[in-house]
Amino acid sequence: VYTFGAPRLGDGAFAQALGQLVTVMRVTHANDPVVAIPWVKDNFTHAGVEVYYAGVTSLGSKVCYGEDTSCSLGNADKFADNLFRCSYRDYKELCGHFQYMNDAKEGLMMSTSCDDERRLEVGDLD
Repeated sequence: VYTFGAPRLGDGAFAQALGQLVTVMRVTHANDPVVAIPWVKDNFTHAGVEVYYAGVTSLGSKVCYGEDTSCSLGNADKFADNLFRCSYRDYKELCGHFQYMNDAKEGLMMSTSCDDERRLEVGDLD
């Protein structure tokens, strides 16, 4: 199973059980706030192997095992800044959650293939 920018899903027992069922490869980006939640201090943990990008994909990745501060866990102190970047349209190009595969995404249901009548804006979910 490959995930891109996934949050922590459960505790250590869950992560271990999932790892026995399937191989999990987590792709993460330095400025992605989603990979930082829920918090480690609340006993949540990521499952599988992390493939971490500190910048654009052309610069390469680093492989980490478990909650490693040399990968995405090392950016936990930047959570508020990263969340801000992802929350405002003017900063989307700086949001790590929209940078996977080097293509900036517009957000939920914002594809150019959607016509205006069917387009769902992020704020419409509130």
